[in-house]
Parts: sequence; structure tokens; C-alpha cells
Amino acid sequence: MINNIDLPKVKQRIMFMQDNLEKLNRLRKIDRDIFVKDFRNVDSAKYLLQVTIEAMIDISNHIIARNRWGRPETNKESFEILAEHGIIEKNI
Repeated sequence: MINNIDLPKVKQRIMFMQDNLEKLNRLRKIDRDIFVKDFRNVDSAKYLLQVTIEAMIDISNHIIARNRWGRPETNKESFEILAEHGIIEKNI
């Protein structure tokens, strides 16, 4: 069970991630050759992926800190802790 989280903060991050995924889906519809030829497409996709992953890490660390489940040493460990507590599925 998740306790003591800042729900507005988590919702804001989730909305940010959803917006980024919509933008990535629009980029995905561009023909591959056209996509690769324009550096702006590639750079945009890389940036959107990066900040979306950072938002996921922010959410996971927030949940872990608020529930006092330890201090992850790595980003990978953050998701392992969430899996241990049944917040996300553990993918083998």
C-alpha cells in the first residue's frame, strides 16, 4: 500500500509523461527516412524519452521516500523496491 504521497505532484508527473508519449507517437508516424534526415526529429525523440524516464524516476523516488522504504543506490534499484512492495510488476 502507498501512503503519504503528494498526489497532485504524482498526477502532474503522470500528465507530463502522457503528454510526452503523445508527442512521441506523433513522431513515430513520420516516415523513417524523413525522421532520420531531420536532426530535430531525432533530438526531440531523445529529449522526450529522457525527460519521461526522469519523471518516472522522480515518482518512484517520491513514493519510496514518503513510505520510508530505504534509499535506493541506483535508478534500477528504485524500480526493484517498488516491485518488492507490489507497486509495479517485477519483470524478469
